[in-house]
Amino acid sequence: MSLWEEGIRAFGDKPVTLSSDKDQYGDVCITWGPRMPELAHLHAVHHLVMECGFLGDRLNNFFVGFSALNGMGKPVAPVIQGAGQEWYGDLKPLPKRIEHKNVVILGQVAKDASLIPIHASDDGRPRAYCEYLRRLASFLERRGCAVGFRGHPQDAVWTNMVAPDVFKFDDAGWDKEKVFEWADLAVAFSSNSLVEAFMAGIDVMPAHPGSMCWDVRSTVDQQAYFDDEQRRAWLDQVASSQFSSEDIRSGKAWARIRPAFARSCNL
Repeated sequence: MSLWEEGIRAFGDKPVTLSSDKDQYGDVCITWGPRMPELAHLHAVHHLVMECGFLGDRLNNFFVGFSALNGMGKPVAPVIQGAGQEWYGDLKPLPKRIEHKNVVILGQVAKDASLIPIHASDDGRPRAYCEYLRRLASFLERRGCAVGFRGHPQDAVWTNMVAPDVFKFDDAGWDKEKVFEWADLAVAFSSNSLVEAFMAGIDVMPAHPGSMCWDVRSTVDQQAYFDDEQRRAWLDQVASSQFSSEDIRSGKAWARIRPAFARSCNL
């Protein structure tokens, strides 16, 4: 958060680190992930949620939205045409498909905040996600699809908890590129890997509207086809709310975000 402090001060605004035991109030509260929503709105008019980015170096690029995580958050600023131009060349052709035969289920980290809707139904315990994966694999197999599972590289704990007859790419030593070559549909609750899959020319099927691929989703039975122009427009939308570390430190990110609430907050 120190990066934000530098960028905000460049405009003469005063950043303050918020803690629950202090009686503080501000115009905007910035948090990492959708943590402390009640606290954020108690201490500020606007809540900015920050997470790892979706494009390029995800550890050096950050996605920012109002009030909620990823696709559930309101955009911080209007879409800039051409904002995603840096990644246009990474968009591989999206073939027109009559059916989906090979489906990869993309796993997520156990503590991923976007899995809260699943955990909440099971008192916050991760077994609910395990059961979700098993039901999903069974559903896809009943549809006649060949199904494989790829765990998150930082947390593949779910790999052996999916249905035992589902092919495990991790156990077989398949890397992401080989998995994407095999698959024609990528399925996940809301994994950020769906963005990579869609850019790799694979249809995507997220289960939750918080996914950045919600607007470009297909179903098991039917492809939602998007031409190159539509996919570039989607990429611009994602890139318009993503900022690099230097963007935040220099104040460039704050300059983009500030007008959205400057009038209501008298900044």
